Amino acid sequence: MLSEASPSIKKATNLLMSMSMDEETRQKYEEREEYLFERKMMLQLAEKAGMEKGIEIGREKGKVEGREEGIEIGREKGKVEGREEGIEIGIKKGKVEGKEEGMAIAGRKVAINLVALGMDDDTISKVTGLSQEEVKKLREQ
Repeated sequence: MLSEASPSIKKATNLLMSMSMDEETRQKYEEREEYLFERKMMLQLAEKAGMEKGIEIGREKGKVEGREEGIEIGREKGKVEGREEGIEIGIKKGKVEGKEEGMAIAGRKVAINLVALGMDDDTISKVTGLSQEEVKKLREQ
């Protein structure tokens, strides 16, 4: 019943009880009350310190997890950008190679036409950029 009472009533009841005790009993009672109060304060301080430490640990763990997640997102973004860049480079290289191949084909066609017109191999080589060996092979075909 006393444990259910308000703090003011508890305090008054405890004061009344302590006043009705003899000196030795009252001293033991007060020492016990002081011990219980100090213990309660120590537990509250320990709980507060534990909460603060837990929050700090959680914050650090969150930073690490966030950093790892950020790195992974960055890595994936880098892969996408790298792929796009690689595709772009590949397209450019393909165009260059295609142009070179197209020029070579055009050079051969011109050389074939010049052979048909009866032009000499040296002149055909100079006009088309083909080697004299390539011109000879075209002439033999």
